[in-house]
Order: sequence, then C-alpha cells, then structure tokens
Amino acid sequence: VIILAPFASTRTDRLRSPLERIERAVRRQMTRIVDAEVRSLLQAGLRVIRLEPGPEDLHAIGYNMLDPGRRERVFRTAQHTAAETIRLALGAL
Repeated sequence: VIILAPFASTRTDRLRSPLERIERAVRRQMTRIVDAEVRSLLQAGLRVIRLEPGPEDLHAIGYNMLDPGRRERVFRTAQHTAAETIRLALGAL
C-alpha cells in the first residue's frame, strides 16, 4: 500500500515564524492520524510505503499548505527531493 500524505510529516524542518509553529501543530495532528492508519495496515499484514514532505519540502510549502502562489516553488523543490523521499520510504520497509 502506498500512502501519499502531503499534510503529514515525520521529518520536520527548522521553524522560522510563529505562523509556521501553528502550521506544524496542525501537521503533527495529521501525522498522528496517518501513523494510526499505518499501524492498522501493518497489523493487517500489509506492506506500507509512506510518502510525505521532508524538511526542504516543508520550507517550500510554508505555513499555508494551500497557498497557490507557492505551487511552482513546491513543484521545483519536490523535483529535487523526490528521489531521496522515495529512497527513505523504501528503506523503511
């Protein structure tokens, strides 16, 4: 099972602003939800590949996860970080 979880993140970045702290609190809650879903899948005997943003991606996304003005920056960053994200996810199997 592949889980694409753009609102979760187990690898975080250095916070730069109070708004990012608020966003990270929301993201931590979403991460807990994904963690629970992953545990259920693993207990059911399924292999899970979890893909979520890493530190560079989080910096590109910023505090507003739905800001369309950052779309190109987020895409360019993901082009750079995707290989490492996938490598880490596959290594966790």
